[in-house]
Amino acid sequence: MTHDDLPMTAHHPGGDASRTNPGSRHVALDIARGIAAFTVILWHWQHFWYGPNGNLVDFDRAAQPLFDGFRIPYELGWIGVDFFFMLSGFIFFWRYRDDIRSGRVGGWRFSVLRFSRLYPLHLVTLLTVAALQGVMVSRLGHPFVYPNNDAYHFVLNLLLAPTWGFERGWSFNAPIWSVSVEVLLYAGFFALARFGLTRWWQIAALVVIGLVIKQMGIETIGRGVFCFFLGGLVLMSVQVLRDMGSARKALLAAVGVIIASGATIVWNLDGEISQALTAGLPAELRVAANALVTYLLFTVALFPAILLTLALGEDLMGPNLRAGMSRLAFLGDISYSTYLIHFPLQIAFALAVTLVNGEYSSGPFRMPAMLALYTGCLIALALLSHRHLEMPAQAILRAHLLPGRKLAPT
Repeated sequence: MTHDDLPMTAHHPGGDASRTNPGSRHVALDIARGIAAFTVILWHWQHFWYGPNGNLVDFDRAAQPLFDGFRIPYELGWIGVDFFFMLSGFIFFWRYRDDIRSGRVGGWRFSVLRFSRLYPLHLVTLLTVAALQGVMVSRLGHPFVYPNNDAYHFVLNLLLAPTWGFERGWSFNAPIWSVSVEVLLYAGFFALARFGLTRWWQIAALVVIGLVIKQMGIETIGRGVFCFFLGGLVLMSVQVLRDMGSARKALLAAVGVIIASGATIVWNLDGEISQALTAGLPAELRVAANALVTYLLFTVALFPAILLTLALGEDLMGPNLRAGMSRLAFLGDISYSTYLIHFPLQIAFALAVTLVNGEYSSGPFRMPAMLALYTGCLIALALLSHRHLEMPAQAILRAHLLPGRKLAPT
């Protein structure tokens, strides 16, 4: 969700001159990134039912607003973060791999590009959450959802390291965890690209290692490694398919995988498929197997097929369709803003309900009108943040930290 930095002169996954322009933009991928951000936000709607002990209180998932229409993100929206990781891998292998290997992009430049994109809004939202949680504790006697808002975890968050293994639990603007993991992924990716360790089999090995790490219980980093490098493999597949002239056939196959995996996910919402596959296993193993089957349906089938379809399908778009889709590209532009702002905005809404009612109640958050109001406020704040905070701060940081370089607008 944070890829709108400088276009790099890297191998574009296109197959002709019109698609090798380093300034070109994958509009369809931008839109997908924005949609994925909102799936995570819907998953986090349950925050409004968290009590003082960090547990859900009187929570009925099906009573959330417009549940029938948004059942998948309400139940499985957390997997949207894995799509972010995968899309990051796809984009970074496309934009940076060859330039890092050749030395055209060095470690300092790469770090400044990432820092200037990620840190300004992170710092603002961190301070905002700290202030809002202080008000929340004074009003209700407990923080909103995430309890570890102490000096130690504040420092970890300042260092973008809240989920590097030093933490004692979730803290402050906890959704930043995925960005924290991405920082580690960026460092690993740069080292691999710099030393030419990005052949397909090397990346495939990292994909397997990531899945093993995840299954060992190191969820955050394991999911990041698994999906980031799987995204790199998808990019390599796109390049090979175009070079072979097989893009159209692959596009049809990918659409078929989307339909099949999507239908299977819907069918398995109540666990019918997983239960059939795991019949005879102990109850705990069946639960774990069901979770793994669902996770792999998304990450091994649906998400790679979506990336393939969007990357290959964009080649076939006519100018009218491309122009129409470009009007929605802002969803990708504000995906980072919506992701980082959505939790502090939830605290603000919870405080507003408390002030109006005299006490906190989750009841208003069952109303579709409240979801619509929240979403409208979130989009407005994200647009303001992107235009008036993130982009200006990014330009200032790059101008000072990368002197003498002419930087293209983002």
